[in-house]
Amino acid sequence: MLSPEARIAAASQQVLVRLGSFTPSPSHPPRSPVPLSLAYMDIRPQLSRFSCTDATVTVIVGLFERAQWELQRSAQSIFKRTMLDVAVSSDGDDGVIDYDIMLRRRYISEYERAASELQRRLLDTVQTAAQVAAAVAVGDGGRGNFSAEVVAVLERA
Repeated sequence: MLSPEARIAAASQQVLVRLGSFTPSPSHPPRSPVPLSLAYMDIRPQLSRFSCTDATVTVIVGLFERAQWELQRSAQSIFKRTMLDVAVSSDGDDGVIDYDIMLRRRYISEYERAASELQRRLLDTVQTAAQVAAAVAVGDGGRGNFSAEVVAVLERA
């Protein structure tokens, strides 16, 4: 004779087995989606209008490339996670393909918008810095960081 606890456990096990038959089991684990084709933006041509030194251009390009890489990495990661969630919750491949097309367009569009905004803001910052540098060069009478006394000594020499 079974104890009441054993009968409850056996009945619970039978219910769980029946419930398990109602939930579809995935026939295969979802496969990782094809990565997004994200365009690489080059900021060098726009920097040429500011007459930056080669060293300055190298630093600014490096900053932009790093930030752009982070945007790409983030977009790829979120897209992959979203598509894997869709694949797990979808009934078939047709639904996944439709979502893939729609989400792929959206993520590429959002990436391009974010990269363009990043580029615009960085170029605005460079332009502001160039204007400040030009104003300082004009405002100091061409003497750079030297005081008036040092300039006078240099001119007499």
